[in-house]
Parts: sequence; structure tokens; C-alpha cells
Amino acid sequence: MSSTRPDRFRPLVGALALALVLPLTLGLHALTARGASALQDPTGGVGIINSSPAARSTVLAADGSVLATFFAKDRVPVPLDRISPAAIDAVLATEDARFYSHGAFDPKAVLRAAVADVTAGHFRQGASTLTQQYVKQALLQQEDDTGGAPVADRKTLSRKLHELGQALTVEKQLSKDEILDRYLNIVYFGNGAWGIESAAHRYFGVTAADLTVPQAAVLAGAIRSPTAYDPIAHPEAATARRAVVLSRMVAAHRLSASDAAGYAAGPLGLNPTPVSVGCEAATEPFFCDYVLSEVRTMAALGPTSEERVRRLLTGGLVVHTTLDQRIQTAATTALRARVTPDRDYGAAIVMTEPGTGAVRAIALSRDYGTGPGHTMVNWALDADQGGSHGFQAGSTFKTFVLAAALSDGVDADTVIDAPDQVSVDGLKGCTGTRGFPSYQVSNEGSASYGPIDMRTAIARSVNTYFVQLEEATGVCAPAGLAERMGLRRADGGPLSRVPSFTLGVDEVSPLRMSEAYATLAAGGLHCASHAITAIEEPDGTPLAVPGNQCEQVMPASTAAGVTDLLRGVIDGPEAGRTGAGETLGDVLAAGKTGTTDNATAVWFVGYTDKLAAAVWAGHPDVSAPLRNITVGDTQLDEVTGGKLPGPIWADAMAAALGLPADPAERRAEADRRLPEVTPSKPPNATPTPDPYLDGRVPEPDEVSDWAVQYDDNGWGDQPDWQRRDFGKQHRHKHNRDPALDPCDPNSDRYADAYDCD
Repeated sequence: MSSTRPDRFRPLVGALALALVLPLTLGLHALTARGASALQDPTGGVGIINSSPAARSTVLAADGSVLATFFAKDRVPVPLDRISPAAIDAVLATEDARFYSHGAFDPKAVLRAAVADVTAGHFRQGASTLTQQYVKQALLQQEDDTGGAPVADRKTLSRKLHELGQALTVEKQLSKDEILDRYLNIVYFGNGAWGIESAAHRYFGVTAADLTVPQAAVLAGAIRSPTAYDPIAHPEAATARRAVVLSRMVAAHRLSASDAAGYAAGPLGLNPTPVSVGCEAATEPFFCDYVLSEVRTMAALGPTSEERVRRLLTGGLVVHTTLDQRIQTAATTALRARVTPDRDYGAAIVMTEPGTGAVRAIALSRDYGTGPGHTMVNWALDADQGGSHGFQAGSTFKTFVLAAALSDGVDADTVIDAPDQVSVDGLKGCTGTRGFPSYQVSNEGSASYGPIDMRTAIARSVNTYFVQLEEATGVCAPAGLAERMGLRRADGGPLSRVPSFTLGVDEVSPLRMSEAYATLAAGGLHCASHAITAIEEPDGTPLAVPGNQCEQVMPASTAAGVTDLLRGVIDGPEAGRTGAGETLGDVLAAGKTGTTDNATAVWFVGYTDKLAAAVWAGHPDVSAPLRNITVGDTQLDEVTGGKLPGPIWADAMAAALGLPADPAERRAEADRRLPEVTPSKPPNATPTPDPYLDGRVPEPDEVSDWAVQYDDNGWGDQPDWQRRDFGKQHRHKHNRDPALDPCDPNSDRYADAYDCD
């Protein structure tokens, strides 16, 4: 009996509901006409009007292509004229068909909803206008942004009245088109898509401007319950809901019944795209890492690192970067051709533009992420940038000792005896006093070179030469100069001021090494490395970014002298030069190899006038020698800077600069460009005695730095010797009467044999 009572009395309940609701509705209508000042929040509505919902930020490469996106909520605001009319019609027909005919409050909708709810005996139909829905969404957004207590979603009378009051303010301050625009850009469509543009991309792979009628009906239907009507997770429910939207479009005279029937019978036509956020989803994740590290330092984005990152996640910013896609491809291809992600060792490369500091490429041999063949530590960067604590630089630091010596007026022709081993006593510290105990250094392979000058010493990376050169420079000047060139320890500390500085005992990052060598390429002009060139607000307003930060840190003549000597490492006449395989052919290049003790880290750092690059290889997590490793398809028993990072550098530079890809072709070009280097032959079968040797003919060990030596059969190749200017050596070594100088045209000289030009 009781089960049939509700049906018996339903007409009476409906009548009573109408009697109760009608006065309230008429009162609210009058309230709307008078402005409802009592309900209005004096600041809330205006606050909503002036607020912007959290929006997705986009990071762009130099060519404008998308590198990465960042968001807390994936929202891409678009103006109303970039939203298809079909989408607008579908949303209005579903959510507020009379939107353009009423104000913030719709009395007819309230009456209809009240009758339906009371008649049903439970909440069945809402009566909020689209303006009220926008206010609610904006309040929820504000609560989310500020971390406030969630009250905007409470189903209470006080909340509803508060919402209505703010809706009245919004209706006074904004046009209907402006309200609709804001609503379509703030509402949630499910699957992490906030706003119509993100939803169109997420579900259909199109822009909001290209949405068709059936696609728009799917999205409009999802607004009421994004989870229940999720077309990916619940396609049947979404299909049924689409039919409801299409029928409402027919009722609102936005669509013909026949078209609606045709659309309702068709498939959903989904083309979903995955959520892509942050550096893990970036096209170049390790470069993205570097961009994010710079964002954390940008004062224009907020007072703290946390606030700056949040601005990136919510601010709808457009971040322009220095990444050059062509150079990045060159770097990645050269690196992965030799070191694949599955190797137990790794490699990294950074490529920097001299004269600006713009970092054009960053690549690692492993993929970004966790698990085998992946890493989340960016080996290219310093520790405070999300990188490692660096790797010892080896003989690449000899460049800074060489530069300090030239800056101090030491001539590149300075000859120093370079035996297999030396002990240096009392090197000068930064106070000018001799504060270090005796320091012993050996050459690689215990090689003895005899008297040589800087050109030979840098080309063959002679340890015993450079530790003695530090006697002239002290240990402070080279380290200080390197720091002015942009170098620092990867852990953020200053470079070491110790006798072993020249052997590269400090752990540094490829980013800083590339920056320092780029200073030489720019004629002594140091420009700080950077990835961000501009940041724009959603409306295009630019924010302040540091840009190029450059300072002349050494005379251009000194930088030119260093460059001339480093070119000899690659294309010089020294048969034993360590960078002989890294020629760029017709393009002049300078560089330096680096190999630490036991080859735990190997480097090549070099440059042209247009581009600098640093390549490191080693075991990133443990200190272990690079021995018996596979490089590409080749097995290497021992690795040096010229065997692994050198070829990576050369191939990356060649591709970036548009040079021949084949190393043999580049070598042939270099051979055509470089002059033939051969010693002059003596006029007689027996060399003339050297006056600096008390009238003796030099013994073979006294000219062991020559590439060739005269013997009974003429001038024969001696591959273990270097060709050097013997007369100049003795001029520096003995400092005798110039009249006896073998290179003086007025002397009885040995120039025909020892080539003094």
C-alpha cells in the first residue's frame, strides 16, 4: 500500500511545489532587476574578472617548434573566434540554451528545476546559468591556486547565494561573449584536459577551431560529468550522452533532426593524444632540464625558486630558447653512433655559440628516465642545475696554463726540456710565495721529449712541459683566468689552486668546458651560457630575462695566440699530435684532448669561430677505467681523448657546420689546405757543425724532437721524433751572442739542416 502512495499523491506534490517555488522565483526575478546589492560580494566578482585560470606553458626551440610543455592543469586559452561554431552551439544547447536572453539568473530555469526536483522527490535538475557555472569554476581555480579550503563546490544555500552575487557582478562587467570565452577556457573535460583547446587535442588530435559537430557534442556532453562520460574509458556512455547533446541542439534550432540522427549513428571517431608534460615528455629532455634550471633563477618569475616553477606550471607562458634543432640532431647522432644507451659507460656533449653564450645543443648517450639505459642525472650540467658533480678534465686544463702564460708575456717559442719525469719545487701560490712541496710529474707512457716549445708541448700534451710552465705562471693565474672564462667546479666550488691544476684534477661539467673554450673562439670575450632568450605572458607581454651577458676577459691577441697553438693539436705538423683525427677539413678548428689517470674520464673540447663543443665520456656512477670497451662496432683496449670523444666532437661539428660527413674526405681537404711540411736538405752530405754545441754535429738524442734526421742515406722518416726549430731552441736555451745564432743570416749557421723560418 505504501509503495503506491507516492504515485497517488504526485500531482498534489507537484502543485504544492509550484505554489512554494513561484513566490521565490518571482522574488529572485525582482532581486535581479534591482541589482541584488545585498548578495553581491564587494570584491569577489571583480577578483574573478581580474583573475586568469592556470594555463599550460610552452617551451619553444629557436625555430619555434615545441620543445616541451609544463602545466599543473593542461589548459591552452584561445579566443572565441578560434573555437568552432559547432562547439559553441553544442555547449550552449546543453548547458544554457537561453544564455544570451537572460542575466546572471534565469527565473524560468529555476522554476523548471524546482518543479522537477520536488516532483521527483530528490535533486534531479540544476538551474545554474552558464555565468554562474563560470563563477563556480573560477572560484574553484582560485582555491586551487591559493591552497585555500574547498568551499566553492559545497551544495549549500549560502554558497549558492554567494555565487549568484558574484555572477551579477560578472554580468555587469563583462559582455556575454567574454563570459562564454572564459567559460570554454576554464571548464574541465576530463583526462587532464582543461578548456576546449586542450580537450580537442586530447580526444581528437585537433584544435578547437577544427572541431566538428559530433566531436563538439562529445565534449559538451562530458562537462556534466567528465569521469562518467569519458569517451576513452566509457565509450558507450559517451555515445549515449552525445545523442542527448545532439537532440538539445535540434531543440535549440542549432541543428536539423536529420543531421543529428546521422551524427548519432556514427562512431565517436576518437584520436586521443597522450598527456605530455615536463621534461620527461620533451623532444629533447636533457636540454629541457637546462631550461628548467634557468627558470628557477629567473627573478621576473617570482622571488623564490618554488614560485618561479609554479609560474611556469600555471602561467601560460611562452618560453623561447636557444636550442637549434639541426645542431641538436648533429650532436645526438654523433654521440649515439658510438655510445649507445645500453653501454655501462656514458658520454655527453654540449655545443655553444661563441660571442653569445647561446647553448645550441645538449645530448647524452642514455635516454631520459629510470631503468636500464636511462638516467635522470644530466651529466652535461652542474650539480645545482640538476646535473652531476662533474668529471676530472684531464689535459684540457693545459689550455688555461698556456693562456695564462701568453697573457703574462711568455713567448710561444719558449723552450723547456721535457724529460719523461720532473720534480717541481716550490711552485708559487696565490700570495706570490712558494708554498707547495716538491711535486713530481711523469709523461704518458714515460715518454721523453727533450727541449720543446709550446706548440709541440700542447700538440702532444706533454705533462712535464706544462708543470714546469706553471713555475712561470704560478697556480693562481691559470685558475683565475679559467674562472673568468666561465669555468667552475661542477659542485659549485672554485677551481683548485694546486700544482696538479694543469693536469685537470677538478671535476667539471661539459657545459662549463664548452663555455670556457667558446671564450677563446670569441677572441677572449666571455659570454655566460644560457638557454632562454625570451619569456612572454599569455597576452604577449615580454618578461625581463638576462639575455647575453658578455665580458672581455683576455686580450684578443692572447686568445688568438692560444687558438693558433690549439689548431696545431688538430691540423699541425706534429706527427704525434693528440687530435690528429679530428680535422674539419677546410674549416680551421682548435681543440684539446683530455685523458685522466687510468682513463676514468676522457674529453675533447674544441671550437671554430662559429661553434664550440665539449665531449666527455666515462663511467658516470663509479670511478673505473675505460678499457676493453665497445665503441660503435669497434673494440678499444684503451681509450684516450682522441679515440672516443674526439671523433664524436668532429662528427658533431661537421654535421652542425654542414661539412663532409666522411672523416677521410675531411682529412683530404685538410691536406690540400695545409702546406707541405718538410725540412730543408743540407747542401753537403755532412751537416755543418752547430756553433752552440762547441762545434759539434748534434747527436741524434739532441734532435729527438725532429720528425726527420739526416743520415748516410739522406733524410729518412723518424716517426718518434718531432720536427722542431733546433736553432731557436738553442737561442732560448743558451742566450749566446746573436752573431753565432744559427738562425741569423750573418752567422755560420746550421740553418740548412735545421730550418729556422
